[in-house]
Amino acid sequence: MYTVAGGGLAGLVAAARITAAGHPVRVFEPGDEVGGRARTYDTAGDPVERFPEYLIGSNESIREVLSAHGVADRLFRRRGRTARYRDGIVHPVDAPWEQLAYPGLGLRNTLRLRRLEHALAEPSDESDDSSRSPIGGGRTVEAAVTGRAGADLYADWFEPLVRAGFGDYAEEVPEAWLHEWVESRADHGRGGESVGYLDGSLGTLVAALVDQVGDDVIRHNARIVDVEPSTDDSLSTDDSPSTGERDRSITAIVEDDSGARRVETDGVVIATDPTDLERVAGIDTELDAVPGTCALVTAEESLTDAWRLVFDASDDSVDDAPFDAVIEHTNLIPSDRYGDEHLLYLVGRGRSGVVPDRVDGEQLRDRWLTALSDRFPGFSEDTVRSIRVERDPAAAVVPATGASRSRTIPVDLGDFGGPGVAYAGPGTPVDRFGTAVSARIAAGVAAAAAVLPE
Repeated sequence: MYTVAGGGLAGLVAAARITAAGHPVRVFEPGDEVGGRARTYDTAGDPVERFPEYLIGSNESIREVLSAHGVADRLFRRRGRTARYRDGIVHPVDAPWEQLAYPGLGLRNTLRLRRLEHALAEPSDESDDSSRSPIGGGRTVEAAVTGRAGADLYADWFEPLVRAGFGDYAEEVPEAWLHEWVESRADHGRGGESVGYLDGSLGTLVAALVDQVGDDVIRHNARIVDVEPSTDDSLSTDDSPSTGERDRSITAIVEDDSGARRVETDGVVIATDPTDLERVAGIDTELDAVPGTCALVTAEESLTDAWRLVFDASDDSVDDAPFDAVIEHTNLIPSDRYGDEHLLYLVGRGRSGVVPDRVDGEQLRDRWLTALSDRFPGFSEDTVRSIRVERDPAAAVVPATGASRSRTIPVDLGDFGGPGVAYAGPGTPVDRFGTAVSARIAAGVAAAAAVLPE
């Protein structure tokens, strides 16, 4: 039997791959329900994700997983308009003439941005130019952009993007992020960004993965707290015995409402965040988790014409905002799919994404809606039908202060003293920052391959 810690998207993908290979598996999910960030809310129509989850770009893992679980035909793509908020004005920034007109760019910085994009997109054989390596070198995004294109371009264009993704951890983000950003813009045109979405929400994929694995093998409110090598056949085990396919066995310590027990297993996939990895496997990840909070606002009317709106980092009027970006879901997916209600996400990361436990729902609602109304005077709180808030203690990850900017955790933890143990969480070469659906899917595929026999 194989064991998966965490029932988020990466964990379910790993479990489904193990099941498809003909091996029994157990999934231990610490919460009440599986899906992780792909969990959904009910609406007046289709369900919608609790966090803004879109497929930007594509890779073989995505296509393979969607096809294997019968949902490939539910994936469609639309153009999502992007914009910046600066000095109280929403500026569209997709078309070349829009970028030229944006006060944060102008002609000089627009040309610098184009040159930087081309330089990062082109492979280089220059071993001494680390900024062109696949994963970037040891610099931060700020240092890399400033060194290549000047401090103004970083402050006026890149810093708002990095802060929208990482909040006040922006100064720690390695330049590898630049390469991912350039790759994500491969299909970006004057009409906006090419955005993939599953008809009916990512919940359709979660349901298909659960069908593959079997709901009966998922244990809710249970977590793996330790993993240790073992060769003792006398250990008390879970109800599924080891298959004995490997010349080693692993013991996972599982805690649930009934207490702790030891589970013998042929392999373990840890599909949680770096904090759990440190606790379970004793590995010093040298990564910091970036907390986040996301509010889904249901309203009678839209806020802007843009799909994704990022706030200018230098704008004093947004310094105290509890969110760094606005994602208007129904500017991408028609509102008639949701009972003609308009849905928008307010996304906060880092310090702005931390909500104290003592703050109740009413206080939180008032603070976020007040901040929204302050920045958009034409938006009336009276049009809001609901606001639902979800917290994520690890919405993204970055190398810890003082750690190498090129630091990653291998998927296969064999070299870390964990033979038969794989990591499918953020911070690996497959999923550097933990912010993309496609990366989480790929991480689940890679982790399953790492623990299965060749």
